[in-house]
Amino acid sequence: MKNKFTSVNWIIGYLIFAVVSFSSCEEKHAKKDDKLHDTLNIADSLILAADKAKALMLLQTVDINNYSNKAQVVNYQVLYAIAEKKLAPIRSSLAQKTLKMFDDELFRDEHLDLYFKTLVLNGDVSYENGNQLTALNFYVEAKSLPLEKDCKKGYLFSRFAQLYSDQKDYVRAAEYNLKSYYLTKHCQEQKLLRASYYRPEMCLNNAGFFYFKNRQLDSAAKYYKLFEERIAEVEKAGEINTDYANLMRGILYDNLGGLNLKLGNLPLAEAYVQKSLAMNKDPKGDILIPPYLKLAEIYTLNGQYNKALLAFNKSRSLLDIKNQKPDLYTLLWYKKYADYFHRSNQPDSAFYYQKLYSDTSDSLALKNEEISNLDVAKEMKSIVERQELTKLRHSDQVRRIYVAGLIEFLVLILIIITLVYHNLRKVKRLHRESVKDNEAITSAIDELERANKNYIRIMRIMAHDLRNPLSGMSGLASALLDDDNFDEESSKMLKLIESTGLHSIEMINELLKTGLANEDTPIETQSLDLKALLYDSVELLQFKAKEKQQQIIFENQELDEPVFSKVNYEKVWRVLNNLLVNAIKFSLIGGVIKTGIKEYKSSIVIYVSDNGIGIADKDKESVFDMFTEAKRTGTSGEQPFGLGLSISRKIMEKHSGKIWFEGNVDVGTTFFIEFPKS
Repeated sequence: MKNKFTSVNWIIGYLIFAVVSFSSCEEKHAKKDDKLHDTLNIADSLILAADKAKALMLLQTVDINNYSNKAQVVNYQVLYAIAEKKLAPIRSSLAQKTLKMFDDELFRDEHLDLYFKTLVLNGDVSYENGNQLTALNFYVEAKSLPLEKDCKKGYLFSRFAQLYSDQKDYVRAAEYNLKSYYLTKHCQEQKLLRASYYRPEMCLNNAGFFYFKNRQLDSAAKYYKLFEERIAEVEKAGEINTDYANLMRGILYDNLGGLNLKLGNLPLAEAYVQKSLAMNKDPKGDILIPPYLKLAEIYTLNGQYNKALLAFNKSRSLLDIKNQKPDLYTLLWYKKYADYFHRSNQPDSAFYYQKLYSDTSDSLALKNEEISNLDVAKEMKSIVERQELTKLRHSDQVRRIYVAGLIEFLVLILIIITLVYHNLRKVKRLHRESVKDNEAITSAIDELERANKNYIRIMRIMAHDLRNPLSGMSGLASALLDDDNFDEESSKMLKLIESTGLHSIEMINELLKTGLANEDTPIETQSLDLKALLYDSVELLQFKAKEKQQQIIFENQELDEPVFSKVNYEKVWRVLNNLLVNAIKFSLIGGVIKTGIKEYKSSIVIYVSDNGIGIADKDKESVFDMFTEAKRTGTSGEQPFGLGLSISRKIMEKHSGKIWFEGNVDVGTTFFIEFPKS
């Protein structure tokens, strides 16, 4: 009897132990699941705050293989795919893997919110991969779910708006953005996918932008203003912080800059674009590309070509950081850069970038051919019809298959006919455009050839008409020098005439080389004393200054040591002669011209300063251009040719040096030339 009681007690004890152990295990699993639930909530909040990098780092600390709760696994995979923006294959794999888990209809019916997220995720991934029709199918299916919440539909409308904008149906794109805004602005639910629009207010901005694209400028201005008011309201209510508010304002000001640029109000457009750039604190963000492109266009239209070039360079560097494949920003950059070269009178570069624009445009057109031929409204209707037909499967399966097959066949035939029709029209249009472009190019080439021949003919006439009298003058001076009847002063003047004539002939030869020879030809250099060369130039031109009662002062002759650099004597003499002659030409009678040389650690700088009529602001950017329009008659009526400074700059570039100037109108000008030390 005792043994029986002992056995019963042992069994009861074992059962109690098993129950306690099971309860303890269940409690551990519950705590573990609660911890994962909290982690996923934090990651979701980080994504909604646009901090996907932190969300990804948090999710990477979780080993999801240790969890068996299917709903949490799905939520984890969805959030991970949203946070992972850099590696597209991982996003695609997670989206497909998550969608597969909803093959279980019972699980799908129990977790419609998760199924909605999964459908939107797969739609976003399909859209990013260029499969717009597939994306549309996912979005329409998500919209058809029996979720009695307008917020979800609102977020889907923003996706439909994007598809319409890709089709260039900007009116519908704007309308869907407004629908999205009015459905979501009062939503309190914060656990929804918002991969493209983190705040409902952005839909107002997008609506304004699409009205702008459709040239409805009044409507664009209206919604931009409403967007600005909403930013202030939500910031004041504490829904967003100042940094995020300024980020949205930066986007707004960029769009307002584009609007005023379209209206021709360039000063206001520039002000808005500068405000947009100031609002963004990320110097490498691709959000800065549009404002820099607008700024480049504004400066180009204003003729501020140096500033325009800086803006183009900044936007180009951001494009290179953004991606390696051409996109719509790249296409826009080529177009505006070609216009910059056209307006700055650089036809070769303009033609080059215009061709890049044309080639890239054709490439992107082929890439986006699917969405261009996609009728979103029609496809949405077709998809809904197919979904309705699917619901009839249980009641009349045979009939459903027949009707669905017929509809799909008709849709396919319609798509094929539409594609063939559009392609034929496109081929004909491209052929006509190609013929016109070829004719225009041929005409332009012929015109350039004629202009080049005229240029060469003029240069040869100059060589013939100018060389002979100058050679005669130099020869006559040389012959007179052989006569001992002249005093020292007269001999010096004859020597000066001879030297000036020879140098003038060389200047003509250099001009001919500048226009006809290969500019990449290296020059011969030798180590020369630049101080002595400058002194000789000053002495040689003192007589010319005296004709206008002027004085040339060599300011630092007291330097005992020579200042050496590897240069070409004749070419550097020409630069010094150009600068001194210009100073004499544009200084008033009785003026003082100062020149000197300064030695630095790695360079030598020569300056020529005058107190003459100066250079106007509008001419400062073009004084170094060949045959520049920035020409002014000298103070004694001297005729300008617009060649000296252009030749001087080319000579300095050949010496790995540089030339620049400082000064203002009626104050005078100081020119500087810098040589590297030998």
